[in-house]
Amino acid sequence: MNLFSRLSSHTWIIALICAGGFLLWIDVARMQRVDFISGLAEPPVSSEAASPTGYAAGLRRLIVPEHNNESYQWIAQTQQMLARGEARVRHVDYDNAPFGREVRTPSLYRWWLGLVAWCDHIVSGRPLGQAVERAAVWADPALHALFLIGAVIFTARQFGNFPATLLAVGLASAFPLAGQFLPGQPNDNGLAQLGGFWSVLLLLAGISPVRQTRSGIDKPVGAKRTRRWFFLAGVVGGIGLWVNVPRELSLLIGIALGGLFVTWLKRRDLTDTALAPWRIWSLGGATTILIAYFAEYFPSHLEALRLDTVHPLLGLAWLGVGELLERVSAWRQKKKTSWTIREMISVVVAVLAVATVPVTMKLNGSGQFTTDDAFAARLTNLPNSATAPNLWAWLVRDGITAMAVAAFLPVLLLGPAIWLLVRRATAVDQREGVALTLGPVLLALGFACFQLGWWSLTDGMLLVLLIATTTA
Repeated sequence: MNLFSRLSSHTWIIALICAGGFLLWIDVARMQRVDFISGLAEPPVSSEAASPTGYAAGLRRLIVPEHNNESYQWIAQTQQMLARGEARVRHVDYDNAPFGREVRTPSLYRWWLGLVAWCDHIVSGRPLGQAVERAAVWADPALHALFLIGAVIFTARQFGNFPATLLAVGLASAFPLAGQFLPGQPNDNGLAQLGGFWSVLLLLAGISPVRQTRSGIDKPVGAKRTRRWFFLAGVVGGIGLWVNVPRELSLLIGIALGGLFVTWLKRRDLTDTALAPWRIWSLGGATTILIAYFAEYFPSHLEALRLDTVHPLLGLAWLGVGELLERVSAWRQKKKTSWTIREMISVVVAVLAVATVPVTMKLNGSGQFTTDDAFAARLTNLPNSATAPNLWAWLVRDGITAMAVAAFLPVLLLGPAIWLLVRRATAVDQREGVALTLGPVLLALGFACFQLGWWSLTDGMLLVLLIATTTA
């Protein structure tokens, strides 16, 4: 093997190192800026280990960029969790005095912030309260780094060097996705990005007929391996629902739409009788949701029937979606013209299971796909970011700016993907991954037109589509 061949087979490693170095350089500069602004406060705040914040009189030192009040909430709740030894924060006293208020945000991100704070406490010896403020500077960049490393290595092993190289570049530079992991502005948006991205990427690995080995040779994917990836995709999707129900639920609807696209593509392929294991996918998701629900609310907060946070009814509806997808796939591929009584009953039960979610949302108004917080109308939390009620209002007010071009540029990936789908020379098995990924991309893009905060999630879905397209 000559030098050029060796270098080309390791381009993804070079791209990963360069992307990691770029992120480290830009994040360190942002961290220094956060520390500089926070250090301007006068007089200096004195330390007190017994205080929940680590400073005397319960004061705080960190000044969060962009006046991000949501980040202050995450910091205060994590400090309370560590100070009181609570695994879950369900009530806080610092708001709505003297009664306080209920907390319904999921615990997963607080656990991540608390883990980073505990590591800082062990290494530096700072009081835990101060360590939380320091962790707020590092937590999201560290999450971004783990995202980059894990996704690129997985893509290289499953899909080859070229998709992994492109993914490394995309995860480090895609706008506004890269702006969701900012130092000093802790929030669970980055964790939601990971859940959405992996819930689709693992399905893509399962539905791909071959995987590329390190030597560049395509190796067929067995049925057992497909079931494993589908189950893991369901598990990750369940974790994504735990973190952010509206966004992950929309992606699950998009995945179901993508599954219907795949079924439609395979309707005339008589040589392929294998069915995608949608039941196993839904079982992994429903099981994870049930575990997450009990981990979050057992034993004293199980009475509320609200679907804006993780709830077993979401898992029940997921099981119904999995059953319907598998039934439709069997019907289209096997050309069945009649169903048995048992099959008809299972379809009716599945439809009723799916209907429980929209009916419950309608009755108690506890769930919605869009959010009402101020940052949902922001393209990113970076300084001078675009803020508008929707995409049309932004374009009418500001026109086609450099920021708009940077945000819209990844959407051009839809062109090659659609071309592969409509091109007759493209084999059916090569279209499947593109068709599956296209569903969540279109759903995320549709919601991004109504709330700018969805553009980062759209970027993540477009990167998965990039992997599917280059693999095909």
